[in-house]
Formats: sequence, structure tokens, C-alpha cells
Amino acid sequence: MATKRSDYKNLLTPRDSTIILLNSQPELLSGIMSMDRQQLLSNTIALAKIAKIFAVPIILSVVETEHLSGRLFPELETLIPEENLIAHSTTNPWEVPAFVEAVKDVGQSRLLMAGVWTDVSLTFSALCALEEGYDAYVVTDTSGSISAAAHEAALGSGPIKFLVRIAMS
Repeated sequence: MATKRSDYKNLLTPRDSTIILLNSQPELLSGIMSMDRQQLLSNTIALAKIAKIFAVPIILSVVETEHLSGRLFPELETLIPEENLIAHSTTNPWEVPAFVEAVKDVGQSRLLMAGVWTDVSLTFSALCALEEGYDAYVVTDTSGSISAAAHEAALGSGPIKFLVRIAMS
């Protein structure tokens, strides 16, 4: 269970944060139009590498690997252990008990969330995390959608109160 939600005034630290990467799969990336696909992939890999350097736990979700969306980005498979991967068949990974249990098991109150389809899996998961008492931070440079308008609408239309922008230059 998450600790009481913070007031977003304290800096994020490796001791209180978890990275959640949602649906980082090649077939899903092909529909992204809100930003350059290669940049999104590079940013996602950079975020995973940063997490690894600072020992920040990472949880991955993938949707329909066998029939629809394929495996995880190969670059992430080499960085992140298989046991951190939660497969699901819904648009909201938070509906999968194994996913929620993985988040609870880590025990961190701040979730840095990123993924393909900002306006679907990412928004649904972030809203569920907020409902459960977690702080939900959306890493916008590692998230995308079918259009810039869909991406921006998802980020601006709900109680996701804080956006984290990582600089990759």
C-alpha cells in the first residue's frame, strides 16, 4: 500500500520512486504520431538506463505479446529482468492483479509512468494510481499517442498533477 500522497514539493529520489513503463513494444510504437518514434524509443531506453544506474525499481507492462503487439523493445529486454514484466490483455494494466501487486510489492509512493498510448493505458493507469493514493508522475518525453492533440488532451484533462520532463541531449 502506498504511503500518504505527497504535496509534490519534495524532490524525487531513488528511495521513494518506481519507474513504470507501459507497453513499450515495437508494434505499438508504429502508431505514434505525437513525437518522433525514434526519439521516444531513445528516451525510453535512456530512462531505463538512468533507473538502473540509480537502482530505481522498474515495472514493465506489455499487452498481447503473442498475437498483437509483439515483445518488448529489444533494447529494454537486455536492461530489465524478465521477472519485472507483467503481461496483460486490457487497455488498463491496473486492472491486472499481478500488475497492482508488483507496484505494491515495490513499496514506493511515487510512480514515474511512461508509455506508448498516453491517452489510453498511461492515463488509465495514472488515474488508478492516484485513486490508490500514489503520486503519479508522467514522463512526457517517453510517452506518445496517435496525435499530438490526443497526447496533450490526455495530459491536460485529468488530475495528473505533475509532469516530469527529462532532457536527453
